Amino acid sequence: MHGIPITSADAYVVSLARHKFHVARLLSVFGLETPDSWFYTLEENWLDGQRPPNGLRVILKPTYESASIGITHDSVQTVDDSLDEKVGELALGYRQPITVQSFIPGWEVEVPVIHFDKPYAPMAVGISKLGNTLMGNDLLTYDDVNVDNYEFWKFDTNPALAEKLKATAIRASKVLGLRGFARIDFRVTPEGKAFITDVSTSPHTTAHSSYAFLFRSIGKSVNDLPPLLVGLASERERWI
Repeated sequence: MHGIPITSADAYVVSLARHKFHVARLLSVFGLETPDSWFYTLEENWLDGQRPPNGLRVILKPTYESASIGITHDSVQTVDDSLDEKVGELALGYRQPITVQSFIPGWEVEVPVIHFDKPYAPMAVGISKLGNTLMGNDLLTYDDVNVDNYEFWKFDTNPALAEKLKATAIRASKVLGLRGFARIDFRVTPEGKAFITDVSTSPHTTAHSSYAFLFRSIGKSVNDLPPLLVGLASERERWI
């Protein structure tokens, strides 16, 4: 609004990416696979009266949060008649709508996307817990993220699948209008079907992050990340 240059996505895209339900539905319109999603508010309950069917395994997510805030092992539920009460309590506790999505068992993968003159995804980075690269029915809870209770690994068990994830992340980045540093997160079934589960417009670049893992893997220092981010923005502003 004040013409102040910023390093990554603009205000609209940052706000959009904070709305998990809207992002999932928008990406699906462009043919990008996302988990089946439903939306619950305290005021209107289920959007359009559409509720996940009983027997489906789902994950309950506070709509506006990041870094696994609001995610516990109890976030994954098998839908039954008590779901409305559980979702309502979560919406009241976090004072925001709840996005409910089909839970995808399998690998968890982050794809850093760096925007030069076009988006570039150098590597698909897997997430593991306790040495288990296949997360299966496990997930990253807030407690895990808060104390870095997880590891990174190069997702190269299936090179063709890794390339597919990178290409999908680049396309999602273009659809959403991401810039600078961004990250597209996936859950991938053992059969190789990939679903975009989250989007970050300002991903972590700390020593424990997929960006830091990527840079260390290519022989670069984590200290190179901030100058690169500023350099990309400066080039976009035609300062250099």
